[in-house]
Amino acid sequence: MAIKQQEGFEPSEVFTATAMFFSESVLTTAKSDVFNVVNFFSEAVKKLTDSEGGVVFGSGTEKAAFESYFTVDPGPFPEGWQLTNMVQGISAALAIKKWLSSKRKNPMAQTVYMTGKQWPSEVAPLEIEARGFKSYNSSDIIVKPVGTPNGYYGVSLKKKPTKDSVDPTMINKAFDTVLQDNTIFGKLKTGIVDERIKFFGNVLRDAVAEGHIHLGRLTGGKIRDNKWLFSGHSTDDRTIHNMAKDRAFIDTKGSLKMPEIIGPLKDPKGRNNPGKHNTGNSDDWGKAAPGQSASWNNYGDSALGKSQLSQRNDTMRKYVNSQLGKSNCPLYAAMLKVMNEYADVFGEQLVSVTLRTDILKEIERKLGVKRFGELDIGFALVTGIGKTPKVSTSQQIAKKDKEIKKTLLDISEGKAYDIECVLEGLNHLDKKSSNKQNNYRFVLQEKEEAHVDDDGPAKLIFDLLKNDTPILNMELRFKGGFTSQPQFFGYMTKEFKSVLTTGKCL
Repeated sequence: MAIKQQEGFEPSEVFTATAMFFSESVLTTAKSDVFNVVNFFSEAVKKLTDSEGGVVFGSGTEKAAFESYFTVDPGPFPEGWQLTNMVQGISAALAIKKWLSSKRKNPMAQTVYMTGKQWPSEVAPLEIEARGFKSYNSSDIIVKPVGTPNGYYGVSLKKKPTKDSVDPTMINKAFDTVLQDNTIFGKLKTGIVDERIKFFGNVLRDAVAEGHIHLGRLTGGKIRDNKWLFSGHSTDDRTIHNMAKDRAFIDTKGSLKMPEIIGPLKDPKGRNNPGKHNTGNSDDWGKAAPGQSASWNNYGDSALGKSQLSQRNDTMRKYVNSQLGKSNCPLYAAMLKVMNEYADVFGEQLVSVTLRTDILKEIERKLGVKRFGELDIGFALVTGIGKTPKVSTSQQIAKKDKEIKKTLLDISEGKAYDIECVLEGLNHLDKKSSNKQNNYRFVLQEKEEAHVDDDGPAKLIFDLLKNDTPILNMELRFKGGFTSQPQFFGYMTKEFKSVLTTGKCL
């Protein structure tokens, strides 16, 4: 039976961890061809000791999950995803060793701690809470170098297939999660929420006028306010309007424009309704058509599955995403305006939660007494780079020649960004700038409508600038329901990487 990757257990992390116990020359040889990588599995698995001198886990469950990734079944070759993650792990380990050497530390590991859902007891105190995040120390593994009994070097690990590939995102956080730990953020959050309520409330009104959805008026003919239209309605309201019980109106998946929807052609005021049926009786609005057992099928949710709905162009969701994707969409401009009003404090927070710039300071502050003795700590953002193109097992076994070895592997040296180096880069931007009043600024790059193939998410693409130098490429995505908070995604810009690589710290 083929080995499968388990959700929540990233294979490249444990492959990186085991590779840390081998010399750079051994790792360089291991990644030279695919057969050497395969052989390396049997050597690396020996380091899963769960004790000093090997990889230590926080729980038996995590140990069992990560151990399974070293199984070659039915053999003799691992699955393609195992090979790819192993070469990315070797690439990352080589970058970590280079980083440790630059810190005058032994590049060979004495112990590597896997910091998953449960941290090993020795390093558990390093899992500190700061900036509104329970685990501000985002280390995936922590390396104790040989000869450094109080040394704990955290690594936030990412991966990508080639050096020219887009960088993996360094942040994936909800908008309101990022806005923590500062009273100023209360005003910012309020401003953003108000703009979202206003925009989506108006979109819902337009959707009613367009015939995608039907909403009755309040007693006396009053129109619902934006807050109610956005999210403030009860279970009875949903029942009256034939909604799924836990769904906001703005999150309606289907639409009355879909022929699968069951309902009359006329509303109570005699206006045309694009539904399929018409009984001629205004009291029948929203009721089951003759011969049908359910009215409207919850706007198509019951009639069509998620994959079918995502391919349709006549759904409510597609309509809302199209409004978000318009070049003159007012929501993004309004959100950016609010963000720029608080650019310094918001920019500093985004940099901190994305790059973990003050992680070492926060660890020392949170620990208080030096329970580890003289702490020797460090932190780096590391990317492992490599891939193994798909070739059938029979080809791999039959062609043990140089050509097949060359085509099977594409491995580049990984990259490690020391957190103190990142701080130096930010300080450099401060020193070279003549503008000290507005350190951070958000600049819109483009808006993108929801992808046609998966119905989402619509997103705003922008840069975060520090003293006119772009430091983070970012996206704000409406992923899932429109009432939920948009998600931040981001990674370092090539301009900021240039600042780091041309400096003395890298």
